[in-house]
Parts: sequence; structure tokens; C-alpha cells
Amino acid sequence: MLGAESAKIGPDLSDAAGDVERRFGKTLEEFLNNPTGTMSIVLTTRIPLTEEAKREAIETLKIAYQCKLERQAQNRK
Repeated sequence: MLGAESAKIGPDLSDAAGDVERRFGKTLEEFLNNPTGTMSIVLTTRIPLTEEAKREAIETLKIAYQCKLERQAQNRK
């Protein structure tokens, strides 16, 4: 997916777009603009994102999620 291989050392972010909605009841955009829980601390102190970086992250995570869904659909055939 996206020509990148997972290093298997962290979470699989290809599911982030769907996971955020399931876990927090927010869209990815809403969550990155107003994170809650641990991610609130992470995104405000450890990994602060500019508005441009947020937009890029959202776009990339949505593409990764769509690719994952398409791959899962292909695997079911």
C-alpha cells in the first residue's frame, strides 16, 4: 500500500480513519483538530502538527484506509 512496508513496531495506521470514528465518534479531521485522551497529549506536546501537516496526514490516512478496504475486498473474492 502506498509503496511502503510496515516496520511492525507501531500501530497499523492504515485503519486510523475508520478506527477514530468507531472509537471516538469523530471524523479524522475532527479528531486531529481536537484530539482526546492520550492523543491529546501526544499531538500537543510530542508531535505538534501544523495545519498543513494535519491536512497531509488526513489525506494520507484516508488513502491508506481506502487501499486497505480495497485489499480486504479483493481477498474475499
